[in-house]
Amino acid sequence: MNFPIFNKYLSVNTLIYIAIIELVLFLPIASFYIVPCSVLSSILFWLGTINIILLFLIHYFIVPFFLLLVLIEFCLRKTGWIAKTLAVNIPIKYQKYIYLITAIIYIAVTIVGIIAGQPMTEEELRYD
Repeated sequence: MNFPIFNKYLSVNTLIYIAIIELVLFLPIASFYIVPCSVLSSILFWLGTINIILLFLIHYFIVPFFLLLVLIEFCLRKTGWIAKTLAVNIPIKYQKYIYLITAIIYIAVTIVGIIAGQPMTEEELRYD
């Protein structure tokens, strides 16, 4: 099975695939936790919890590594250590849309993570 190649840099392609994985992991979380549901089985709850853990690990540990890898790959290509580039099989028009959607996915997941990670205020703790 051949995967589509979005960019001539291998690390950028990997980041795009990681964004797609994050989106696939985030959609069930949004449907299980954000949308109120009266009938929520424990299996769906635990699957959502596993998705949250995987999303956290991917977003905070794997993504920064590949962002650093993009810079390293760029420097190695500029100095000539890596000469071969990947043949991109997606039109330029769609590449721009894919880059924009990938950036929006990363921003949305980061903002949701920041909001979810905020500690409760004293007013909220009084009513618990």
